[in-house]
Amino acid sequence: MLDDDDVVLITVPGWGNSGDKHWQTLWELTYPLARRVQQQDWLYPEREAWVAALDQLVRDTPGRIVLAAHSLGCHTTVAWLRTVDFLTQRRIKGVLLVAPPALPITEARARASGETAGCCGHAGVYRFRTA
Repeated sequence: MLDDDDVVLITVPGWGNSGDKHWQTLWELTYPLARRVQQQDWLYPEREAWVAALDQLVRDTPGRIVLAAHSLGCHTTVAWLRTVDFLTQRRIKGVLLVAPPALPITEARARASGETAGCCGHAGVYRFRTA
């Protein structure tokens, strides 16, 4: 059970999720009130599905929340914040956005960054656009 002054950390990973040595994972291991957004498909993101997963986790989480987003998780977080009511927004006590990618993620941009495994040639990567 949470005390009134407890804050839940919700991590919002980006494309491909966050591995075992990623800073989000390390934070989750050291902070007992940490939770991670789980996406159905980490390699072929659909904006609506990613935003819905974040929304569901926030609604299922009582109390005050800090969001720590990385990569495409930054765009997910901002898109979600634009859709929720004021009372839900008031529960969010902080937002950390780390390394948001430029959108849209084109095949050329993905290849230039070296992030080509599982992304290029699949339309899903290109459907995650800013609103």
